[in-house]
Amino acid sequence: MERVLEAAAFEINSECLGDGTVWFGTPYPALAVEVNIERAVEHWQQQESAFGIVGLGIDSVPVTTARDSWGRHAHKLAPLKDTWGIA
Repeated sequence: MERVLEAAAFEINSECLGDGTVWFGTPYPALAVEVNIERAVEHWQQQESAFGIVGLGIDSVPVTTARDSWGRHAHKLAPLKDTWGIA
C-alpha cells in the first residue's frame, strides 16, 4: 500500500510543482489528499488488470483499454498547479 501511495504522491508533485520538488508543508491540501487516494487505488488495481488490447470472450472483437488514466486526476489538480509552462 505504501508503494502505491508514494507513486501517486510523486505524480501529484510532478503535475502541480513540475520541477521534482515536493510539498513540505502540512496539512496537505484536501484536494491533493483525495487525488492521492484515488490514484493509489488505481495503481493497486492495475496489478490485476490487463493493458493494451483485451479480448472479452471467445468470439468477441478485441477491445483497447484506456491509455491515459492520469488525465482526469490532472484536471482535478488544476487549482493547485503552480506553473503552466508556455505552449
